[in-house]
Amino acid sequence: MTIDDIIKEYTQPQHDGYGLVALSINSANKAKDFLKRYPALPQPELSVEPNGRLGMEWIGKSGRIALAFNPVWGCTYGGTYKGNGFCGKNIIGALWHIKRITKQYI
Repeated sequence: MTIDDIIKEYTQPQHDGYGLVALSINSANKAKDFLKRYPALPQPELSVEPNGRLGMEWIGKSGRIALAFNPVWGCTYGGTYKGNGFCGKNIIGALWHIKRITKQYI
Protein backbone atom coordinates (compact mmCIF):
# COMPACT_ATOMS: atom_id res chain seq x y z
CA MET A 1 0.00 0.00 0.00
CA THR A 2 1.37 3.43 -0.94
CA ILE A 3 0.95 6.68 0.94
CA ASP A 4 -1.51 7.83 -1.73
CA ASP A 5 -3.59 4.66 -1.17
CA ILE A 6 -3.60 5.32 2.56
CA ILE A 7 -4.65 8.95 2.01
CA LYS A 8 -7.63 7.80 -0.08
CA GLU A 9 -8.73 5.22 2.47
CA TYR A 10 -8.05 6.86 5.85
CA THR A 11 -8.83 10.58 5.56
CA GLN A 12 -12.44 10.23 6.70
CA PRO A 13 -13.21 10.47 10.44
CA GLN A 14 -14.00 7.09 12.02
CA HIS A 15 -12.62 5.30 8.97
CA ASP A 16 -12.23 2.15 11.05
CA GLY A 17 -15.66 2.16 12.71
CA TYR A 18 -14.09 2.67 16.15
CA GLY A 19 -13.94 6.46 16.22
CA LEU A 20 -10.27 6.93 15.36
CA VAL A 21 -9.05 10.29 14.13
CA ALA A 22 -8.79 10.67 10.35
CA LEU A 23 -5.34 10.64 8.79
CA SER A 24 -3.78 14.09 8.72
CA ILE A 25 -3.06 15.05 5.10
CA ASN A 26 -0.25 17.28 6.35
CA SER A 27 1.39 14.35 8.17
CA ALA A 28 1.04 12.14 5.08
CA ASN A 29 2.52 14.81 2.80
CA LYS A 30 5.49 15.28 5.14
CA ALA A 31 6.09 11.52 5.03
CA LYS A 32 5.90 11.54 1.21
CA ASP A 33 8.39 14.42 1.04
CA PHE A 34 10.75 12.59 3.41
CA LEU A 35 10.73 9.43 1.28
CA LYS A 36 11.24 11.45 -1.93
CA ARG A 37 14.26 13.23 -0.42
CA TYR A 38 15.89 9.93 0.54
CA PRO A 39 15.11 7.49 -2.31
CA ALA A 40 17.91 5.13 -1.19
CA LEU A 41 15.90 4.22 1.92
CA PRO A 42 14.14 0.87 1.82
CA GLN A 43 10.37 1.12 1.63
CA PRO A 44 8.92 1.26 5.16
CA GLU A 45 5.81 -0.45 6.42
CA LEU A 46 3.06 2.20 6.58
CA SER A 47 0.25 2.62 9.09
CA VAL A 48 -2.18 5.21 10.39
CA GLU A 49 -1.67 5.98 14.07
CA PRO A 50 -4.70 6.50 16.35
CA ASN A 51 -3.86 10.24 16.59
CA GLY A 52 -4.06 10.68 12.79
CA ARG A 53 -0.34 10.65 11.99
CA LEU A 54 1.10 8.49 9.24
CA GLY A 55 3.50 5.99 10.78
CA MET A 56 6.46 4.42 9.02
CA GLU A 57 8.46 1.47 10.32
CA TRP A 58 11.69 -0.15 9.21
CA ILE A 59 12.70 -3.54 10.57
CA GLY A 60 16.18 -5.00 10.28
CA LYS A 61 18.08 -7.93 11.77
CA SER A 62 19.50 -5.76 14.55
CA GLY A 63 16.38 -3.75 15.44
CA ARG A 64 13.51 -1.60 14.33
CA ILE A 65 12.57 2.06 14.10
CA ALA A 66 9.17 3.75 13.87
CA LEU A 67 8.91 7.32 12.56
CA ALA A 68 5.90 9.63 12.35
CA PHE A 69 5.49 13.24 11.27
CA ASN A 70 3.45 15.60 13.39
CA PRO A 71 1.00 17.58 11.22
CA VAL A 72 2.29 20.89 12.64
CA TRP A 73 5.90 20.41 13.74
CA GLY A 74 8.74 17.96 13.06
CA CYS A 75 8.79 14.26 13.68
CA THR A 76 9.12 11.71 16.43
CA TYR A 77 10.84 8.36 16.28
CA GLY A 78 11.68 5.46 18.52
CA GLY A 79 12.88 1.92 18.35
CA THR A 80 15.43 -0.62 19.43
CA TYR A 81 18.91 -1.47 18.24
CA LYS A 82 20.59 -4.63 19.52
CA GLY A 83 18.23 -4.67 22.48
CA ASN A 84 18.72 -1.02 23.47
CA GLY A 85 15.89 1.50 23.15
CA PHE A 86 16.17 4.95 21.62
CA CYS A 87 13.88 7.85 20.73
CA GLY A 88 14.10 11.38 19.41
CA LYS A 89 12.48 14.27 17.57
CA ASN A 90 14.74 15.19 14.64
CA ILE A 91 15.23 13.98 11.09
CA ILE A 92 19.02 13.60 11.34
CA GLY A 93 18.73 11.25 14.32
CA ALA A 94 15.98 9.26 12.60
CA LEU A 95 18.08 8.88 9.43
CA TRP A 96 21.08 7.73 11.42
CA HIS A 97 19.04 5.02 13.15
CA ILE A 98 17.31 3.95 9.91
CA LYS A 99 20.73 3.60 8.25
CA ARG A 100 22.15 1.54 11.06
CA ILE A 101 19.12 -0.76 11.32
CA THR A 102 18.62 -1.34 7.59
CA LYS A 103 22.32 -1.15 6.67
CA GLN A 104 21.45 1.38 3.96
CA TYR A 105 23.81 4.25 3.24
CA ILE A 106 22.02 7.44 2.35
